[in-house]
Amino acid sequence: MRRSMTTLILATTLLIAGGSSFFQARAAGLKNVHVHEGYDKQQLMGQMKIYARSLGVKCGYCHVKGDFPSDDKANKRAARSMMKMVKSLNRDYFPDPDGVRVTCFTCHQGKKLPLNTPE
Repeated sequence: MRRSMTTLILATTLLIAGGSSFFQARAAGLKNVHVHEGYDKQQLMGQMKIYARSLGVKCGYCHVKGDFPSDDKANKRAARSMMKMVKSLNRDYFPDPDGVRVTCFTCHQGKKLPLNTPE
């Protein structure tokens, strides 16, 4: 009995700690948020505006009109992969949050496709 109670407490603690960003996103009414877990709606919209300016696009470039959570557009799936790439680059190579950081603008510079790509 004691062992099962300990297991239950541990599992509940892990669920709350590990799933808190999921619950925060749900509480904010956000759906299908993968890269920006834990953001509230205002933070997420601010980040989306930065992406739009960095690529020189509008919301419809990645999102289905009227169904923002949808993953039907290939551009959204590609953007999500690139966001993960940028997070990894910053985590692994530029860990100082006050130092040099890679952003979408680093390569895209306001264009849909990066200006310079290796051959």
